Amino acid sequence: MAEIKFSKKQLVSSERFAAYKDIIAAFLEDDKSYGIAETERIIEDFLHSGKEEE
Repeated sequence: MAEIKFSKKQLVSSERFAAYKDIIAAFLEDDKSYGIAETERIIEDFLHSGKEEE
């Protein structure tokens, strides 16, 4: 079964990603569709990008 994809606009306005709408707006492309797992990975990558690795 194919993964359902959503537009940047749908993800920014979704209740699920409400706390991360600024990250989504900044990092997702307007003309591309994204799955939930891909969107979560982009958010996680951003949130952990400033942390130093041990």
